[in-house]
Amino acid sequence: MEEQINDAERVGDIYKSFIFEHPPATTLERAAVETIIKEELARINAFNVAAERAVKNNFMVDAESVEQTAAIWVFSGPDSWDQSFFNDQYNKYGASWTIGFDKARLMRGAKLASEIASKRGDTSLAPYLLYNGNHIQNTAVRQALAKGALVIPDNRVYIFNDPNVNTADQIETFVLPEVASGTGREIALVSHASHLARILHMIAFYDPLPRNLIPRVVPIADPPQVRHNYAAMEIRAILYYIFIAETPRASSQCAHYILR
Repeated sequence: MEEQINDAERVGDIYKSFIFEHPPATTLERAAVETIIKEELARINAFNVAAERAVKNNFMVDAESVEQTAAIWVFSGPDSWDQSFFNDQYNKYGASWTIGFDKARLMRGAKLASEIASKRGDTSLAPYLLYNGNHIQNTAVRQALAKGALVIPDNRVYIFNDPNVNTADQIETFVLPEVASGTGREIALVSHASHLARILHMIAFYDPLPRNLIPRVVPIADPPQVRHNYAAMEIRAILYYIFIAETPRASSQCAHYILR
C-alpha cells in the first residue's frame, strides 16, 4: 500500500511536480491551480469509493440505470485486450501497472450491459457498448468478440472505424452512432476512477454528447498500491491540457455527471 499522506501535503506535492514538469506554470495563480487539484482529489476519491461499493454489491444494477442507460462508452486503456499494445507514454512514468486496464474496462462495460439486458428481459435489449481505441486495440477487441470472450452479443458492440491515439482524440471525434441512440437519457462512461476525472474535463471542453444524454460515471477502482500516484498523474494531465498545452483540450470545469 502507498504511504498515507494528508490532503494538504498531497495538494502541495501535485502542484510542485506540475510546475517542475512545466516551468511556465509558475506564472499561473497558485490558488486557482490548487483549487482544481483539491476538487479532483475529492472527485477521484468518491469514484474509488463508488467502485469498491459496486464490487461489494456484486455489480448490482439499480432500476433507474436499467431504465435510463442508452449506451455504454468504454474508454480504452494504455494497453490492449491481448496486451499486443502498450502506450510508451506510460513508460515515462513507470506505469507498467496499467497493463490489463483495457481488458478490465471492457469486462466491466460488458458486465454492465449484460446485467441491464437481463433485467430488461432480453439480450437484444442490451445497451450498445461503444469502443473507440487505436487500430491495434480495436482489432484485439474484434478478435475477443469473435472468440466469445466478452459477455455481450457482438451485435451489441459498436467499434469505431477511425482509430484514435489518446483520450482527447476519443472525445473530440466522438459521434453517438445512430444504432446506439436508445430511449434512455444516460450514457455510461466506463474507466478507472482517476482517468474518469480527466475524461469529464475533456467532455466539458469538446461537448461531444447529444443534449438529451447525461454522462453517468461507472468507475473501476484504481489499484490500491498506486492510488495516490495514479491520481496525481491524471490531475497533472488535467492541468496540462487546461493551462499548458499549445492547443487546450480540457475545460477548467468538469462536465455535469451522475454517480450512483
